[in-house]
Amino acid sequence: MIWMIVGAVVALWFFHQLYWKRRDYPPGPLPLPLLGNALSIVSEYPGYAPLVRWKEQFGAIYTMWMGGIPVVTVADYDALHEMFVQDGEDYVDRANLSSTFTEIFRGGLLGVVETSGRLWREQRRFTLHTLRDFGLGKDAMQERILDETVHLLDLLEKESVETGTTSPIKHIEKSVASVINLVIFGYRFDEEHEHELLRNRELQDQLIASSKNPMLVLPIVLPQAKMIPYFNRLYDNVIKIRDEQFAFFENNIEKHRSRIDYSNDDCDDFCDAYLKEMERRKDEKDSTFHEKQFVNLCLDLWSAGVETTSMTMSWGIAQLLHHPEVQKKLHEEYDRVIGSDRLISMQDKNSLPYTTAYINELQRWSNIQPLNLLRKTTKDLTVRGMTIPSGTAVAPQVSVLLYDSEIFPDPLSFNPDRFIDESGKVKTIKQFLPFSIGKRACLGEGLARMELFLFFANLVHRFNITPKDPDSLPSLLKTLANVTKPAPFEAKLERRFAK
Repeated sequence: MIWMIVGAVVALWFFHQLYWKRRDYPPGPLPLPLLGNALSIVSEYPGYAPLVRWKEQFGAIYTMWMGGIPVVTVADYDALHEMFVQDGEDYVDRANLSSTFTEIFRGGLLGVVETSGRLWREQRRFTLHTLRDFGLGKDAMQERILDETVHLLDLLEKESVETGTTSPIKHIEKSVASVINLVIFGYRFDEEHEHELLRNRELQDQLIASSKNPMLVLPIVLPQAKMIPYFNRLYDNVIKIRDEQFAFFENNIEKHRSRIDYSNDDCDDFCDAYLKEMERRKDEKDSTFHEKQFVNLCLDLWSAGVETTSMTMSWGIAQLLHHPEVQKKLHEEYDRVIGSDRLISMQDKNSLPYTTAYINELQRWSNIQPLNLLRKTTKDLTVRGMTIPSGTAVAPQVSVLLYDSEIFPDPLSFNPDRFIDESGKVKTIKQFLPFSIGKRACLGEGLARMELFLFFANLVHRFNITPKDPDSLPSLLKTLANVTKPAPFEAKLERRFAK
């Protein structure tokens, strides 16, 4: 009798896991109990292959499961445009698969990347307006980036002359970080401040390593587990990393506060502007502008502004080493259009179509965020005859578009010519959405586009870039981090113009 009851319970549990809980969502791959479809993605990291496979099997809109959480995945341009542009307000909130951890780490649902509602709207609007005031997309921002470009080129050249090779990733990251830190706090990472960047990099690497441990989940979802020393150490280590990361921002904010003049509206950087907005709203009930929110906003701006751009550029150099014929075409374009060793500016962009095509293909191929950040439905919806309940996590899976063989034939190959039309101009491909789509698209898109063009064009314009030796081409395998990143590599840089 007991075995019959056990058997019935097990059968009901499987019935619930494999059918009942899935009945209200679009069809998708069969999830494993407890794990969902996460194992398929992890086992085929970075995860593009199963996402593409499921689209072919189930169509443009399907449901995958991350653990016990359903994620409706949208992997077709027309569906993406319909849902996230035409009906964008229905999907504007952020879904988070680990909201408990997020709230613990951030001290609440704060910042701009992982928030929703009034807080997100006010903070995003203020951030965009303030960045535009500081010249985002204008000549003032270009001058900042070009100044940093000169520092980067000189540093790479100096190291290459002194040692014979250079390690480009660390220097690129420093330059990109200097741009965003200059915008937020008003200074770059020169010799006096370089140690701050190095420590932040160490902390981020430690955080990624800690987050990979599946045992970290237990002290987060079950606080009593912290009574066990092993789990307590895991938890405390993450909190210590968090505290030191936050201290970097808090110290800079306090330095600004100690010298700020609230009697005028002039602002030297984003930190000044935010502190003055906090002061203006200090008597406002439930203001979203407060110290803890500011620290989390700085974390979002700093992290997003450094990692995505620097990793894309690093992949760019790695691909040049694998494709010398592409570098030759770039050099031919610079010699024909620029014709001297002067700095390339945004005013040259329209005259450099192959450079733009190269950067487009670089963003498409590197596809550095395989799983797009999740959004959430704000009400019950019916899309193409399929029901999506209110509060469901939805993924605008642009990575699948970037690797769609019908749009980009032989998608895993690297081919900038796919972005050049028959007349030699840059081809517009609507499915090319490296900064996502709709109201949650990357707020730093303008800055990232300018950085990629100015840094990259001037780097390749000045140097002929070759491998350390013929047998030391950098690996093109993608390693696990917040975004896909290349393993460290070295290259030789030879100046193309005499000083």
